[in-house]
Amino acid sequence: MRTRRVKAKLPNVYFCGGHGTGKSSRVRWVSERYGLAMIQEVATSELHRLGTTIEALRANVAAVSRYQRGVWARQLATEAATRQPFVSDRGPDNLAYLALHGTGVADIIESREFVAAMAAMRRSVVFLVRPHNGVVPADGIRPAADTLRDSQMRIDGAVTLLLKAWRVDPVPLSGEPADQELVIASVLEAHGFRPVAVGGTRRTSATCDA
Repeated sequence: MRTRRVKAKLPNVYFCGGHGTGKSSRVRWVSERYGLAMIQEVATSELHRLGTTIEALRANVAAVSRYQRGVWARQLATEAATRQPFVSDRGPDNLAYLALHGTGVADIIESREFVAAMAAMRRSVVFLVRPHNGVVPADGIRPAADTLRDSQMRIDGAVTLLLKAWRVDPVPLSGEPADQELVIASVLEAHGFRPVAVGGTRRTSATCDA
């Protein structure tokens, strides 16, 4: 009698952390190497659509709060519509910005949608990209204060708290990109991922921070 082999379901992959840490570059690398659908941020296009900047949003607490709550809702909707397993450069990251610059984060954290999202993250592979020693380049969209390491460290701490408070234990990434890729490959391949031929990437767009 033949034994039927059941293929294990591969987990989703998340890269979390502050702005300017290199999450998007790591996500593209994983997407291309393993042929995963990629959920990437669309911060610039979303801000252009709104006709505003992050600095302007932060000057109006109600506006930045609406924006970040919308970002969170859009992230959940995009993940639900994306073929799994996917790789995303956002977890609950934008809620750290909402907590620091707006209002309403408690309502989100107490919601069933948030509880379900964090349960899903516990079943995923989560990397936390730590701030580096380099300067975050000014992009004309973020306030000048965001280019400072202190700003990165505040977001890093808030994201770490959000993850660990809901028992999501991320794999920390620091150092040179080549060193990070060695760690990422080791972790993902231990979970059953295998490299694919170039050209197997599927992409979709998602959310942004402020």
